[in-house]
Parts: sequence; C-alpha cells; structure tokens
Amino acid sequence: MQNLVNLVSLKINSDIKEELLQKLWNNVHATRKETDCYQFEVSVSNENPNEYILYEVYKNKEALEFHRTQSYFIEYLNFIEKLDGKVNRTFKQFTILDQTD
Repeated sequence: MQNLVNLVSLKINSDIKEELLQKLWNNVHATRKETDCYQFEVSVSNENPNEYILYEVYKNKEALEFHRTQSYFIEYLNFIEKLDGKVNRTFKQFTILDQTD
C-alpha cells in the first residue's frame, strides 16, 4: 500500500494569525500522535510571513479519513471555515512513488 501526502497551502490575514496558529499547532501536535500519520510539517514562506505550507504523510487513505474525524482537526477546520475570506486554503493529495512497487 502506498503512502498518501496531503499538501495544504494557507494564505492568511495578519489580524487572525495568532489565533489561527494556535488552532493549527493544536491540530499538528495531536495529529503527529496518530499511529498512521508518518509526518506533519509546517513551513512558512521566506517572502510572506502569512503564507504557510503543511506537509502531511499518512499510511493510506483510511489514515487520512481517520484524521479528518478527530475533534482537533474538526475544531481547526471549523475555525478556518468561519473566517470568511481571511484564509485562502487549498490542498492537493499525492501518492508517494516507490521504485520497488
């Protein structure tokens, strides 16, 4: 089974940065404890301090679906959805290629 990568881009208004980062880090720290989450990194743009990339690696689709049912993720996502235009969030999913597959 191939690992799944979730790549999330966040562009945020500076007035909500502190609160958003608090929710984000709560989600990140809890997610890193999930058995089938292999990696979760947060990177900030060198050109724009309000632009972030989240790099998440899960065992498979089921692991990502499990993550999406967790209270810390739901709290984070609900917070973002209520911000009405103060966060531009996009994401793409990728599959890790392994030459041995």
